[in-house]
Amino acid sequence: MAAETITVAVGAPLAVEVWTEDPSLRDTSDPRFTKPLDTVVSWYMHQGPGEVTFTEHPSTPLTEAQSFGVFGLIPVADTRVAVPEGAGPARVIASFSAPGEYMIRARLDNWNASDSDGLDQCCWTNAYQRVRVTP
Repeated sequence: MAAETITVAVGAPLAVEVWTEDPSLRDTSDPRFTKPLDTVVSWYMHQGPGEVTFTEHPSTPLTEAQSFGVFGLIPVADTRVAVPEGAGPARVIASFSAPGEYMIRARLDNWNASDSDGLDQCCWTNAYQRVRVTP
């Protein structure tokens, strides 16, 4: 949970960022792990009175949304950012449709790894940011 609440006006673009790092240790002699794996950050509106629209930030392009897990049954957000080699910033632009108190969530995962899956409890973490939206 971020310590500070961000304040922004309805409809104004808000750049939001999380810094990510995948601390997984893998055997680099295994051909699947010869280089660090990319991770993914998915952005969600967790709570709020209106809609939150997430769009691409110029520094971190969006990736294609996919479903993971057994038979692809675990959906993911449309707004996803790949973090090369599993460490670095993930940024998006958020805009809010109505005034009020919101909570947005960033979920970091490494489900593209051969040892990870959407059904494993080990393979993701969440970050939360409070946003106060004014008229």
